[in-house]
Amino acid sequence: MFDVNSVRQICPALSGQVHGRPLIYLDNAATAQMPQPVWDAVRRIELRRANVHRGIHAVSEECTSAYEAARTAVAAYLGAQPEQIRFTSGTTDAVNQTADWLRTQLRPGDRVAVTRMEHHSNFVPWQQICLETGAEFVILPLTKEGDLDLSAAEQLLAPGVRLAAAAHSSNVLGTVNDIPALAELTHKAGGLLFVDGAQGICHETVDVNALNCDFYAFSGHKLGAPFGIGALYARTPMPPARFGGGMVDEVLDDRTTFALAPQSGEAGTPNVSGAVGLAAALDVRRTLPEGWQAWEDALLSRLEQGLRTMDHIHVLGQPRRRSGCLSFTTDGASPYDVAVLLDQLGIAVRSGHHCAQPLLRSLGQEYALRVSPAFYNTPEEIDALLDGLRRVLPLCTT
Repeated sequence: MFDVNSVRQICPALSGQVHGRPLIYLDNAATAQMPQPVWDAVRRIELRRANVHRGIHAVSEECTSAYEAARTAVAAYLGAQPEQIRFTSGTTDAVNQTADWLRTQLRPGDRVAVTRMEHHSNFVPWQQICLETGAEFVILPLTKEGDLDLSAAEQLLAPGVRLAAAAHSSNVLGTVNDIPALAELTHKAGGLLFVDGAQGICHETVDVNALNCDFYAFSGHKLGAPFGIGALYARTPMPPARFGGGMVDEVLDDRTTFALAPQSGEAGTPNVSGAVGLAAALDVRRTLPEGWQAWEDALLSRLEQGLRTMDHIHVLGQPRRRSGCLSFTTDGASPYDVAVLLDQLGIAVRSGHHCAQPLLRSLGQEYALRVSPAFYNTPEEIDALLDGLRRVLPLCTT
């Protein structure tokens, strides 16, 4: 049985206070709290550190082993091979590196498709390379419930699509996309599928072979790892995106040959402590007690049921499967004001457009409130949020 109280003990921040009240942290879709084992792993590598790959002394070899062990751990978590994993600074970096590679191949008449629910980081880079190259930028629509409309996608993913990009799960609606179905449609049309896993990997079991995607990117900080680290899986490794030390084989006056993947994709001194912390965060997820995903689903269901019983609150979307977060609006109340007042009660939620303006505007909204529980949250915290909303909404309703 899942014991949330024992799990909470490994996240020191959860015992803290804000404004003299116990912290109720429900903004995990933005950044998750760091478990103690991650702190410990990062501290160990920082207390005895050296640059990796190019040193033959003992400390360098220790750090190189730790760094490459982290890559192996990430690969194993995704069901991939180590040479298919490129460390990045996060999902945004991974998308941009992939877009830079695709830009060199796009021609007028080619198509790049994204879904309507995408985070700006998985929308703007593809939009911009289409504007630069004359390729067509296609937006795949959603159903009224907030699911990806696969029937419409099949029509839009016609021959000529070079790549489709989709979130594993939405950072606004919580919609879990049917990635294998989208992969089948994309591959049938001759394209590649890029999956933004920044939200999905936090709540779903990820097997890139079962998903049948060509790329899968995610960020460490949403898993409780340090800021500034992420990873990109590529079924077939891409050419170098950046140039410098660490990724070359031989440099001559008139040409350069490059190292094999994955080193060819990581120029300069890498974020060694970040990579080690990312591996530790994934290990925490891997060793969580059985039932943690059902626990998260139950928290989200409790939240949605409570919100739908309240007057003047409108939950956005009702997808086939929701995971990780949901968003809602309130009649006559600014999401910003509501979030500020909830913060005074010690409750952390997110307000704004959530880097998803095309999605929110398609729903007739500019801003919304978002709640995103994690495995370490409790039913009592969900109830405290609902009670808090009942208290603050009358104070900020116009």
